[in-house]
Amino acid sequence: TGIDHLLTRYEDLCRDPLAEFERIFEHCELELSDRVRSEIEQSSHAKGAYAPGRYDTARNSAETAQRWRREMKAEEIEEVRRGYFACRPLFYTQDADW
Repeated sequence: TGIDHLLTRYEDLCRDPLAEFERIFEHCELELSDRVRSEIEQSSHAKGAYAPGRYDTARNSAETAQRWRREMKAEEIEEVRRGYFACRPLFYTQDADW
């Protein structure tokens, strides 16, 4: 592709895992087999609730991406945001990201 790197936002990967993996595989000039496609679909659309402390490889990805918004207090998010912005980031700089 001529580009030596590819940026993938966590939220985009969680929102549409298969489309993002297709993009990643294409960038890396790799074939996305039916078996890998099926595994992505199964592991990212798993039923059941997230359990803290478990390191599962299957989860409901769309739900997982936004979980922090429900679990953190507004003050905690603002504190993390202040520290993050102190580093002059290039990503996650819009109000909608927070």
